[in-house]
Amino acid sequence: MKVIQFAALFLLLSTTGVYSASVPWNDFERQQAALKFLGSKSSSFDCGRKCNHRIFGVRTVNFDDHSKKLIAVSSSDPENNCHACAPQLSYLFYRVDQSGWELVASHVAFHYFGSWGDYPEELMSFDKISDREALVILRFGYTGQGYTEESITALSPSGSALKQVLSTCSGSDNEGAIYDPATQPLISWSAEVNIASSYEPAGGQRLVFDIEDRAKGSRSNAEFNFDGKQYRYASGDERMKNCEY
Repeated sequence: MKVIQFAALFLLLSTTGVYSASVPWNDFERQQAALKFLGSKSSSFDCGRKCNHRIFGVRTVNFDDHSKKLIAVSSSDPENNCHACAPQLSYLFYRVDQSGWELVASHVAFHYFGSWGDYPEELMSFDKISDREALVILRFGYTGQGYTEESITALSPSGSALKQVLSTCSGSDNEGAIYDPATQPLISWSAEVNIASSYEPAGGQRLVFDIEDRAKGSRSNAEFNFDGKQYRYASGDERMKNCEY
C-alpha cells in the first residue's frame, strides 16, 4: 500500500532559549538549535538515539508588524524503509519582529504520518487566513487496491501548543480498481483550500474549498465555518458533508 504522508507533529523548545530580544533571527541557527534539542530528547521518539532528524521545511507568514515562522522537522529510524514506516514530525512556531524573536508554541509527538521514514514538504503549507491568524495545513493520502483517499488537517497555534481545528476528507479516486467501465462508474474528485477566498482581514472564521470532479469534468465549492473550536461543513458540495475525522 502506498502512503502519501502526514506527519507526527511536534513543536520544540530551543536549546538556546525561547526568546531573544537582541539577536536577529537566523534560519540556520534556529534550525541547528532545533536539531540539537531533538538530539537531546531521544526518549521522546520510538527510534530513540538512532533517530535521523531532518529539517524538511521553513515557512514564513508576514503580518503588518511581525512575522510568524514555522520550522518543521522529520524524525525517523534510519532503517525505516517500508511503505508504512511513518516519521514523527516536529514543528517550532515563532513570532519575529524588529526587537527579536520568540518561540510561542510547542507540541511534542503530536502524531505520526509519513512513508518510507519521510514526509514530503510540499504537502505542508503555512497560510495566513486573517490579519492576525495563520494555519498549518497538512495533506494526507493513501492508495490501496486501486482506491485512493485523501484528507486535509489544519492546525492552529493556541497558547503554547498546536490545536487541530479541521480534519476532513478531500478527495477520492477508484480508477485503479475499475475492471469494467460499463458497470463500474469512475469516481475521481479532489478538494483544496482556497486561501484567497478564505481570507478575512478581521476574521479567520471560514475556509472555502475548491473542488474538481475529474470524472464529470466539473467544479464546485464547499464552505466550512468556525464554531469556536473547529471548522465544520456549512454549505456547498455535500461530498464534504459529514466526513470530518
